[in-house]
Amino acid sequence: MMSALLHWRSEKDPSCFYELHLMTSNPKNSEHKSDKLKAPPISKYWINNLHFGSNYTLHMSSYPNSEFTAGSAEIVTWFVTADCLQATNYNYHLCGPDEPRNVTGELILNPDNTSSCSVNVSWIQPQYGDDYTEMFSYLIKWYKIIPIHLSKYHKPRHSSTQVKGNRTWVEVQDIHWYYNYSISVQATSTKGRSKPVILIVAHEGCQWSAPLELTGGYHSNLNLILGGSAGISVIIIVLSLGICLRIKLQRQQKCNSNEGREEEMNPLYYRGTDYITKVESDDCYEIDFSSLILLEVLGEGAFGKVYKAKLNDNKLSKEKDFIVAVKMLKDYHDFLEKKSLLLEIEFMKRLGSHPHIVSFIGCCKRDTICLLMDYCQLGDLRSFLLRYRRGLQYKSTISFSVLPIAQSRTELHQTRLLSYARQIVLAMEYMASRKFIHRDLAARNILMYDEERIKVSDFGLTRDIYERNLYQPTSARKLPYKWMALEAIFDQVFTIKSDV
Repeated sequence: MMSALLHWRSEKDPSCFYELHLMTSNPKNSEHKSDKLKAPPISKYWINNLHFGSNYTLHMSSYPNSEFTAGSAEIVTWFVTADCLQATNYNYHLCGPDEPRNVTGELILNPDNTSSCSVNVSWIQPQYGDDYTEMFSYLIKWYKIIPIHLSKYHKPRHSSTQVKGNRTWVEVQDIHWYYNYSISVQATSTKGRSKPVILIVAHEGCQWSAPLELTGGYHSNLNLILGGSAGISVIIIVLSLGICLRIKLQRQQKCNSNEGREEEMNPLYYRGTDYITKVESDDCYEIDFSSLILLEVLGEGAFGKVYKAKLNDNKLSKEKDFIVAVKMLKDYHDFLEKKSLLLEIEFMKRLGSHPHIVSFIGCCKRDTICLLMDYCQLGDLRSFLLRYRRGLQYKSTISFSVLPIAQSRTELHQTRLLSYARQIVLAMEYMASRKFIHRDLAARNILMYDEERIKVSDFGLTRDIYERNLYQPTSARKLPYKWMALEAIFDQVFTIKSDV
């Protein structure tokens, strides 16, 4: 354990009482400390019983009375305690061991076994650990790395062993050819464990990710072993083709089993763009593009740009110079991009109104195609959070000695983050009740109406569903793979559940 001295500078009229909350993000030593104190003669405070090598977050507020009411805004800062070994000059009687050094591997090939090999893993004692070998032991773990899409065809293969501190090597056996293996070495003692040092066995035969030397006695047999591996490669290719064929047949059977209950897709898809571009005389959402004054570009998406604009249309808004967001196509757009924007317009018309979904205001389909929506002045949620994080990082560089207690700024508490999450859930629940799937839910598509309210936006990939509650695209187009569910990536199946 260790202590830290907190000191700060008060304003001209210093507060009389202070409240502190201290939290750590260390999963092994998770704790929360709080204290209320009267202003000491000198603005400083000792924080005791801190763990070594931990990140701490300190929240501090000042109050004018002993009831601790009507306080100032919280001041948040961070600090990291010293590493135990460095603070005690590598005293292993008090601290857990440091990492093993120079962890390397050496191949051991067996000419009688053409399907696996062994690896001799060796290392050097932790720094300044030569006099503490009786206190140490080493934990070695290894496992086969299997790609996610092949995991259902393979059983997990992993194992571990532990050796005494006076030993600095171990042989890992049965390393299968053409697979990746992860091998970790970790020093342990009664005071704790070091961070693991990890090596990776490459998949191209029994070859290490770093250069390795072959064990003596087998150099002359290398050509024989490589020749045998060529035959194994042919077998593996044949097996892989068989597995791929089986997967394809299973998918075809799955599709055939659903033929009797095909989803009733919106006829909107089959009537083509001509039907969508047809403007009815009683379309209350249609505006004249000349009633818009484009001001500035707010953002750019997959096939269009979003502008801030003024709207002067008595039919849609009695307010003069009503500020809206206008989504338009780029100058050099193709037929599919035009169709996508027209579909988005129709979807937003039919989706209806919800307090946490960007409202559809109007559209223009006669000349310049555009979509009018709510203007959210704070931008998207992702940019908002990034700006807030940069502000916190800048503030964390301020020394304790100049910590201004009475400084005020808007705080992003957990309560507000939970409120944001709840609003998103309500919006997605509404979309699900209307049989819509979004397919592109991400922070960049959540707009900040103000600091308390957010709205889901960007319905360019939205589709509607009926009987089967799923959607399977029939044409290739750009998709946000980074945010998609696994079943949507591999099987191209989108459901209400894959949205969230």
